[in-house]
Amino acid sequence: GQGQNQLVAYYVAEQEMNAGELRSLLGEKLPHYMVPSYFVQLESMPLTPNGKIDRKALPAPEGSLQTGADYTAPRTGLESVLAQIWQDVLGLEQVGVKENFFEIGGHSLRATTLTSKIHKELNKSLPLRSIFEAPTIEQLAAVIEQLDQEMYASIPVTEERPFYPLSSAQKRMYVLHQIDPDDVNYNIPAVLQVSGPLNVKRVEKVFRQLISRHAALRTSFGLVSNEPVQQIQDTVTFEVEYAKVQAGHVVTYPAADQQTDVEVLHHDAAYEQHTEGTEQLVSQEVQKWVQRFVRPFDLQAAPLLRVALVDLGVQGEGEKQEPQHLLMLDMHHIISDGASMGVLTDEFVRLYSGEELSPLRIQYKDYAVWQQTEAQRDWIKRQEAYWLNTFRGDLPVLN
Repeated sequence: GQGQNQLVAYYVAEQEMNAGELRSLLGEKLPHYMVPSYFVQLESMPLTPNGKIDRKALPAPEGSLQTGADYTAPRTGLESVLAQIWQDVLGLEQVGVKENFFEIGGHSLRATTLTSKIHKELNKSLPLRSIFEAPTIEQLAAVIEQLDQEMYASIPVTEERPFYPLSSAQKRMYVLHQIDPDDVNYNIPAVLQVSGPLNVKRVEKVFRQLISRHAALRTSFGLVSNEPVQQIQDTVTFEVEYAKVQAGHVVTYPAADQQTDVEVLHHDAAYEQHTEGTEQLVSQEVQKWVQRFVRPFDLQAAPLLRVALVDLGVQGEGEKQEPQHLLMLDMHHIISDGASMGVLTDEFVRLYSGEELSPLRIQYKDYAVWQQTEAQRDWIKRQEAYWLNTFRGDLPVLN
């Protein structure tokens, strides 16, 4: 896809395996954005002369290898437009009209993006449930043909202000935080195992670039005239927390003291919540340190983002020895969600690898302001009326 990195799983098995089953199994263990889009079965892994996997020799996925399904090309103009939208959303080079959206890398967050792009391209407002009920291009085209035209209006860029309103979702988070400021249930933590050398200064530099790029990462929250508002800071203080494992215990250092040099980031494992999946890799002391990393945020102090790096030292045997690290992230839900974490990790890898990113047209503040417009307020009132009607009368008592 344009500007998208996609995960490809290469595997060796004694018998042929269904990619859909593999994806379902991984989906039970991994966050949705770490489930591969493509699965390629090999007879054996290509190796370098020193016995390591030769990544450059791995074949590029082609056609419909992501599902193993026979490719059926679009047959109508509408199916062709939908195929292009699916390819953009999923980051795939080709999608057949009979392939299931949720079996080729789709999930609920991407389904939301899909409905938005369909509205923009076709001026047809599609309910999210339609993607679940008609998960192939062939089925979805039939649904769209029955819909009336509804013009798409893009979110405008708002003028610069000292303060901005909160979105409805942010208001909920703000109120919940005021009730219990020490609660960490609305933190979004993640842990990434990194194999290979890692330059701590470069990690810190990349995250500072991301903070500069995304206004949400420079946003603090407070009250003005008894109304919650968000304020975007021009600059914020940010440092990567650093710890090194020495003789079974953890020693912490300022990131600025680290001199490690590296050119390429290898990300060989997935994000896991807290320390899940790291038990065999790290000592009990490190696990406790990781757990202490997740702590309450002060919503008045940006950035509402923490990054830490734990140097686990060189691990492995013989020529397979490599430096191992845990790269940890934590953000407050008031500035992020599951999709945000996927965007942040993808952009981190791309920036660390030296890639340049395209400028952002809008920021989250633009969405928050747009949500307060009269048209959106009318839409919210209609939604409110629907749910009040749905739950009218006495609610059933649970046994």
